[in-house]
Amino acid sequence: MLSAEALRLVAIEALCPTEAIAGEIAFPTLAGRRVYDSKAAPLEDLDRSSEDGTPVLSLYTLESGVKPRGLASADTDSVASAVLEVIAEIAIVARDGGEEYADAAETDPEGRLVLAALCAQVRHCLMFSQRGALWRKIVRQVEDIDQKTFAVPELGLRFQRVNMRFHCSIRDDEFATAGGLPEPLASVFNQLSEQSYAKAKLQSLAGQFQPAILPRLQGVDLNTNGPVHGAVVNFT
Repeated sequence: MLSAEALRLVAIEALCPTEAIAGEIAFPTLAGRRVYDSKAAPLEDLDRSSEDGTPVLSLYTLESGVKPRGLASADTDSVASAVLEVIAEIAIVARDGGEEYADAAETDPEGRLVLAALCAQVRHCLMFSQRGALWRKIVRQVEDIDQKTFAVPELGLRFQRVNMRFHCSIRDDEFATAGGLPEPLASVFNQLSEQSYAKAKLQSLAGQFQPAILPRLQGVDLNTNGPVHGAVVNFT
């Protein structure tokens, strides 16, 4: 479902605005520009000078689906859904056998408050702020949000990583015979900043949807012996 992909891409634009990258406005979360699409934070983006770690966000489309609104519903009367997963963490440079890699810091009271603030900023940005207005055009309703802290309790390990899952009822894809992006992608695409990451990704999809070729109506024959007002229309 393309609307589920747009859900993630527009969320990235809300959390890491193009204007903020250009230095025109402030970033809406503690993660700043460290907001990643379907991948973990790369090692080179972490702040090695900070002993407290680096707040980062990674966004994934966890699942999506569509089903009829009811047993007697038409094919176009559907209900779509998607789960947007936002991984918020305080990342550090970890070492194993001389090799470095990015990992979440172990939990502590101060870091826990920073992580809680980061998660609250994500929710506020998407659901309540002006930055999330375009995201809310795709979302019919946020039905549930769950937050789970990453931990291995059997080993006594708890990390500064929270999995936020937004369970959303969203608009289904609506394709047009003229081709191009289906709705709601088309409307969202037109409102995104020209230099935005989300717009570039959606632009790459636009050419994949060509206009539909419809059968041509060749002619109409009139049969004056028909039962309805003396005429029958035959299409050929």
